This record gives sequence, structure tokens and C-alpha cells, in this order.
Amino acid sequence: MDNFFLDDRDPIFGLIVLISIILLVSVLSYVWGIFHKKNERTNLENFIKKFDTLDALSDAHRELLSSPQIDQPTLGVLANSFVKSGDYERAIEIYLIALNKTTNGAQREFVLTNLGIVYFKAGFMGRAEEVFLEALRLRPRNQTALNHLTVIYERLRRFDEALQVLDALQEQGVDVWQGAQYIRAQIIANDANTPFSEKIRQILALNFKGAKRFCIELFIKNKEPFGEFSEFPNLGEVIDLIYPLKTAVNLGDSDYNALFYALGRSEKKPEKPSQNFEINALVAMKEAGFTGASLAFSYSCAKCKSQVGIFSHRCPVCYEMASVGVGAKISEANNEIGQTF
Repeated sequence: MDNFFLDDRDPIFGLIVLISIILLVSVLSYVWGIFHKKNERTNLENFIKKFDTLDALSDAHRELLSSPQIDQPTLGVLANSFVKSGDYERAIEIYLIALNKTTNGAQREFVLTNLGIVYFKAGFMGRAEEVFLEALRLRPRNQTALNHLTVIYERLRRFDEALQVLDALQEQGVDVWQGAQYIRAQIIANDANTPFSEKIRQILALNFKGAKRFCIELFIKNKEPFGEFSEFPNLGEVIDLIYPLKTAVNLGDSDYNALFYALGRSEKKPEKPSQNFEINALVAMKEAGFTGASLAFSYSCAKCKSQVGIFSHRCPVCYEMASVGVGAKISEANNEIGQTF
């Protein structure tokens, strides 16, 4: 009878224990997987309900798009067509339906990223932030979500959070120096405890592309006299800011002097032609006694080639930093003069 029981030192006993543990772990993993999927599905449904507040689709269209016959990729193509036509509300609803049809994390991340972009384009910054954060929960290295979050925090003036996102991008090898310096310049500019002259010194020390223009914008915005300021950039970079000034500045520079001479704000006649054709034309018309000409300004991005309405240190179309340039052309004079920021 004693032989019926296995000794706890018997190899067979150890094998039985090991197999029992493996089976137990397998069963627990299976149960946990079912529970996790159910919990994840519940969270997804709650997430969708929170955002599904629009009424852009009819009940019939919603029911049709929710049917099993229309898969998630087809919904993505349809939503994208609405995005291109500017119908963001319908695009959002379709992406939410597509999100409900996702079956794995990769699909969910893809739909969430596109949904976040639509919310961003529609101007719903808070919702776009939530959606992008959900996409990052699925894959923290999602660069599209991180790039858009940077712009969102920048627009919402949450500069510290923007820098944290840029740090995450930098860890992935993305060059974020220009953007980080620009955000630091905004932090300095918005610091009420720093004297204006010190702000200018600190911003110039950041030495990013556009730092000098940024400082000139601050001078004009705060109605500060230029005084001893000498860090003027090439006139072509800031001609739209300098042109409306009632008082001449930086007359030691031949291009600046030629512009103000043409505008009648400097009596010193240019000794040589300007590097800017439009300024030379204004000078020639002034000397001919014609005063009906003016300058009109346009702005375009060197990266995406988009024409934009006003100057921005970050392209409002492709979000590239320091890519927007200023163009000037001769136009009929008018009395409307305004700043571009």
C-alpha cells in the first residue's frame, strides 16, 4: 500500500508538480486574456460614447456604415474624403464607427491617430489632445501623435508640456532643437517678472532661426522704442514688420535706409541700389514724383509650398518650424496698414 503514494523526492512527483503549475498558469492567462479583452472593449465603448456627440450622419447612414459588410479600411477611405472636402463632422463620426470596428491595438492606434488629426484640423484642441494621448497609450513612439501634441500645447500656451513632448521626440532621434528654442523664447516672452530688455537678451541668446524677427515682433507688440537695439536681421526677413513703422530704424543698413527714404521717413538718399527690387522701384518712383505705389506682402512655406495668410514661425499647414518666408510686391497705395502677428 505504501508504494501507491509517490515520495516527494521522486522525479515523477516533481514532473507532476511542474505540469500542474504550467496548466494553472495557462488557465489563469486564458482567463485574464478574456477579462482583459472584455475590459478593453468596455473602455473603448465608453471612450467612443464620450466623443460621439455630433449628429452629422442620419440614423440610416450610421446603421449602414456600422454593418459588417463595410470594413474598417473602407470607412477610413470614406472619412478621408470628407476631411479633404472640409466636412470634419462627418469625418469624425465615420472614424468613430471605424474605431468601434477595430480588432487589435495596431488598428486602434491608426484610427485614433487619424481621428486626432481631424479634431485638430477642426480646431477642437482639447479633444484632439485626448485622442492623441489614447493613441500614445497604445504605442508611445507614435511620432505623428507627438508632433501634433507639440503644436496643440504650443497653441494652448502650455509650453512646459510642449517641451516634454519634444523630449520624447528627441529620444527617437528627431531634430527638435529649432522648435524647443522657439518654445523657450515664448516662455521668456510671457514671463511677467523679467524686464523687457532682459527678455530680448535671453531670446537672442537662444540663437534659433527667426529669433531676431521674434524680438522685433515683441518690440512692436509691446510698443517699446527700439533705442539701442542693433540685432536687426536682413530686411527681406522682416520687411512686412518694418514697412509700417512711422519712425525710421537701423538707418546704418543701406537696405533699411533705402526703404525709409522711399517712404519719406529718411532724408538720406541711398548711395547704391538696394538688394531688393521692390525697394529700388519705390525709390525710383519717389524720385519721379509718383506716390501712388505701396508694398503688399505674401507668405509661403519653403517645405510644403503652401501660401498662408499671415506670417507664422511654424507653418500652419505642415507645422514645419522656421519655414515660412516673406514675399513683397509693388501694389497700389492704400491707407490700410496692419501687423502680421
